[in-house]
Amino acid sequence: MTRVSERCQDSDVVWVRTPGGNDAASAEEVIGEAARARPGKWRSGRISLRVLAGVAVIALALVAAVRDVGAPTPGPIPAGPIAAPRAVPEGHYAVPIGAHRLIAMAATDAAIYSLTAEPAQLTREDGSPTPVRAIAPLGATDLLVDPSTGRLWVFAAADGDGATASSYDLDTLARLSVVSLPSQVNAAAVFRNAIWLGTHGGVYVLRRGASAAVLVSRAWPDVVSIVADPARDRLLAVTISMPAQLLRITPSGTIGQIAQLPTGRSSLAVVDGVLWVAGFGPARPVFRLDSDARTVNPPLAVERVVGAGAAIWPGQHVVWVRYAAGVSCLDAQTGAMLARWPGLSGPIAARRGILYSMGTSGLAQHVIPRGCRG
Repeated sequence: MTRVSERCQDSDVVWVRTPGGNDAASAEEVIGEAARARPGKWRSGRISLRVLAGVAVIALALVAAVRDVGAPTPGPIPAGPIAAPRAVPEGHYAVPIGAHRLIAMAATDAAIYSLTAEPAQLTREDGSPTPVRAIAPLGATDLLVDPSTGRLWVFAAADGDGATASSYDLDTLARLSVVSLPSQVNAAAVFRNAIWLGTHGGVYVLRRGASAAVLVSRAWPDVVSIVADPARDRLLAVTISMPAQLLRITPSGTIGQIAQLPTGRSSLAVVDGVLWVAGFGPARPVFRLDSDARTVNPPLAVERVVGAGAAIWPGQHVVWVRYAAGVSCLDAQTGAMLARWPGLSGPIAARRGILYSMGTSGLAQHVIPRGCRG
């Protein structure tokens, strides 16, 4: 750290630049002349003007040096071109969630929510100086926003005696309810005023105001992704197996098999009535299905960068794909890659034109190109 202070008048040391250069004789002459000229204070004269001029030059040099060392500018980082091979650097921004391990994220128009571990913590950030924080359940694994009730649901694998679903106020993060579950939740979706749960032990539903989850079916264990398809008044779910079983769930709880998918650890996204699938395995890692569960899109540009597999989730009018080498934003109708962020990993969320990810000391933000917003 550089610090600049004024010279004390009582000091017996004066740094000067002599007219004769750097030789000791000329320095002694000037210093002696200066000593005779100051009984207690500086007299006005040639030497004082030279000293003041020297101080001014030094001060200007210091100021120039400080200005040349630019501090990193906080704020969003634009997405690089799609073909850019280098990793996008992380842009730090004021969401001090600390050096925790990021487990899950969720977003609304009003705020971004993060679930971290070590210690378990929920954080709500809306741009105000002080984020809202709350203690998260032990073993928390995922988040789900229910905008119809103004609640944030947190699912935990081992909170005390077993798996739980806890609801929190979206604004204050006050804990509103805790429901014990018979099995760990792998995926959840909001549909028809209820929370539908895909678990290790089958499909369950948690109706609004209920104190317990009701079993829908044990015939399909290990559901790893479940999404609402409101245009067709149904839910879609997929099992972890390979080939995966694609399921249809009606509002009454009837479950039927639609098709087998050539992927394992699959995930689903429904955007503007279009169904997308991503997963792992030797087949195509990302593809679109029509209403008869047939693959309809040609090979996609994102397939060249995905590698062994990917996960997918819905935006408002786009689909997001996460894979080992980064994150991509796809057009929900055509699958065209609208933007790519190489190097991003872990949970992400998008809100108001900003993509959020985990940085070195908190959340990082990245600008979303206009075509990808939503």
